[in-house]
Amino acid sequence: MKNLVARINLTAFALVMIAVMPVSGQSAEDRVSSETSAFASELAKAPSAREWFAAHGGQVRKEHAEAAEKMARSAWDARNEGEAYPYSAFAMFAFQYLGDRERSLENRLDERDESFAVADTPERYKFIRATVLDSANAAASLGRDDLVFKFMILAADCSFFSSTAKPGFEADEPLFNALRDETVALLLVKPDSKRYWFERLVSLTGATVHLTQRFSYFGDEEKKINALYKQISAAADQAILPDFAYTLSQWGDQRKTIHTAWALAVLSYQFGNSTIAAKRLTVAAQRAKEMPDLEEWLSIINLQYTEGRDAGVPAAQLRPIRDEARNAAGDLRAQYVSRAGRIWVGHLADKLYGDLLRDQLAESGELTAAGFSFAESLKARTLLDVLHSPPVAGAESHDVSALEQRALGLSTAPAEGSKGGKPAADDIGASEYKLMSHLSFFYEDMLSILEEEPSPREKAIFELESAYKKTGEGFHAVAAPASLSEIQRALQPREALLEYVIPYHRSHPAFDLYILVVTPTSAKSVHVVLNEVLPFMDAMIGTSLIGKEATEYSQLSHAVVQTRIAIQNGDEKAAQGSLRDLYKLLIQPLTDQGVRLSDFDHLVIAPHGPLHYVPFAALMDGEGKYLIRKTALTVVPSASVWLALTRRSGSVQRFVGFGNPDLQSPSAVDLKYAAQEMVDIPKILSSTSSTAFVGPDATADRFEQEAPLANVLHVSTHGDFPDEDAIDLHAIRLAPGKSGDGKVRAARVRKLNLSSTRLVALSVCNGGLYRMGPADEPYGLVPAFLEAGSQNVLGTLWKLDDQFGMEFMEEFYKHVMQDGPAQAFRETCEHFLNKNEDLRNWAAFVLVGPGRPFATQRN
Repeated sequence: MKNLVARINLTAFALVMIAVMPVSGQSAEDRVSSETSAFASELAKAPSAREWFAAHGGQVRKEHAEAAEKMARSAWDARNEGEAYPYSAFAMFAFQYLGDRERSLENRLDERDESFAVADTPERYKFIRATVLDSANAAASLGRDDLVFKFMILAADCSFFSSTAKPGFEADEPLFNALRDETVALLLVKPDSKRYWFERLVSLTGATVHLTQRFSYFGDEEKKINALYKQISAAADQAILPDFAYTLSQWGDQRKTIHTAWALAVLSYQFGNSTIAAKRLTVAAQRAKEMPDLEEWLSIINLQYTEGRDAGVPAAQLRPIRDEARNAAGDLRAQYVSRAGRIWVGHLADKLYGDLLRDQLAESGELTAAGFSFAESLKARTLLDVLHSPPVAGAESHDVSALEQRALGLSTAPAEGSKGGKPAADDIGASEYKLMSHLSFFYEDMLSILEEEPSPREKAIFELESAYKKTGEGFHAVAAPASLSEIQRALQPREALLEYVIPYHRSHPAFDLYILVVTPTSAKSVHVVLNEVLPFMDAMIGTSLIGKEATEYSQLSHAVVQTRIAIQNGDEKAAQGSLRDLYKLLIQPLTDQGVRLSDFDHLVIAPHGPLHYVPFAALMDGEGKYLIRKTALTVVPSASVWLALTRRSGSVQRFVGFGNPDLQSPSAVDLKYAAQEMVDIPKILSSTSSTAFVGPDATADRFEQEAPLANVLHVSTHGDFPDEDAIDLHAIRLAPGKSGDGKVRAARVRKLNLSSTRLVALSVCNGGLYRMGPADEPYGLVPAFLEAGSQNVLGTLWKLDDQFGMEFMEEFYKHVMQDGPAQAFRETCEHFLNKNEDLRNWAAFVLVGPGRPFATQRN
């Protein structure tokens, strides 16, 4: 009703009054009503109430004032503010004229509340508040605390809306006034306070606290808001019981009750009574569970934990809360069946569990089973779900596809890439920082717990989930992350797993680093405070959001970016310096703790965040020795994914290759050495059956036919790696064939049956690059080939020179059948190191997967 005109149309009102003027035969009550209506009409048209009562006050009796009061409240109950206002105004002035100040103030409250209901400008709200405060003072002088209570709530409402009526919801003095007014009202709450006004106050207090906490304050403003928070938190702790619930639908429901408890608990934890705050959240969590709303429940549990920790609650009391939240992670995932839904829940879990994971890992210097399990529960879970139990597919629907695009905010306009060459110098830095950043599917971010409406992104996810559940499509199971003991049993005697964990931090993309070292007989955790050990950055630290593009900046990403740029630009001296620095950061903390790399023939590395783009093989120790010279290396998205991949088996009997396809594009660079690979590699793999397709024969159609028959699948071509949709649109480019554009996109790769494929070799620029999403989920060609069934994927971390790509691959294939991918990769790197090959060439390659030797015997 905020746009309703503040005054009724007086001409229309006068006509109504004429129609009800006293006539003969009327009862006394009807006559009083008619006279009252006429008086109210005349007063509304008068220049001032003082003049009207000076001229006509002698005709006004108590019955007229009471009738006006009754008629005003009847109209107000009917939500007819336009009719209620003149009656309230007349009753107010009539009681004042008759000497009944208390009744006058009671009607003044109604009249001011009606004026507030139709106000629509900050200036009008401020004017009403000033008059309301005058009335509150008058009520206080009469000892009417009940009226002061109501007037102060109305004043707070005026203050709140005089701020929120401004563009941008700016935090300013009116919001501070709202906090002051609410504090006074809370101190006046009594057991017999009217429920309507009490619930209105609680709703308003929760909204004001939430809104002010969304802003940052500095200097005097910060001191002012903190003082107000202390006052209102003390008053709220006393007046609003922890089990408060809305009973009037106009002010709130069960969900609003939970949201209000959230806001008040945050306030009490920081400025009031933490015991009351904990009780509020305990009740709220129980209500969320009863709804049931597991997502809400976990958010509350997380808040109870983090705020309690910050308030100094002993760790022993917080540990059960953390365990309860951790144990519910699987149940939360099970609520979502679409890929977008699982990505969304990963986004939620990353934020909800960041502090809990950090505390879990920090509890002990040794790596506990609980700490390892917790870390694994937040890494590459959607990929793990697919590896264990692929989602049920149905008929493709344009509507469902569009919903998924909306849910994830993906674009369908890819940019083309190519094999060979370097990005322009002025572009490489920006592109590298973007690469380091998690994909911003949810750039709107998870809405605050107090928002009443879900975001458009959330709505799309809910619609998508509903569509999947109706058809029975999507995920039907949640894969449990591997336990520490399972990983230890699966590791071979001279094999170790290094898992890097960067727990989510609300304001810093990479604040802490934990390095988990697991061997068949031991487990250790090493903590590195990145913000302390890395050089200070003059540039911003945090996330820059422009439209849908989110770019994360931290000392860690800066170190990785500088390393990659130096290598790609061929600056060997600068590159080696950066690689030494990364060695000190990523490997030396382990050796300082007694880990001996000489004890291992193979290290399985599970990176996190920017570390997925580190050329680990090229890390250099203080003596100038590259890590790949010390041990074989492979990379995996997570320990749990590694375990699933180790369980894939089968002999290697057939090689299928695709090289230098005819892309029928004048902009496509001819890859003559890629064509040569298709001649040379089958000769090297003489013990296998080999089929190679080149030029116009290397079509996308033939790829889809032949790839499922391959034990080793080799592709040497150009690729597309658009930022717009790394999940579906990253692609290898082949000849068009009879249908389509020749691009085999990740979405199509996932649908292939590559369960017989032990190795996919992508001799493609950036072929080993995958983008990271929420909860460190990998997206792109590499995870797509893993989802399709491949055990290992060999690719590159940046653009590839065509001739060197051929040389590297041919050397690799000389060793792979006998030694397996991991050792073949190491031997190939050492071969080129011995030839003093440029870092830019040999360090580009990365092997993803277990890397263990193949079974070569025929079944």
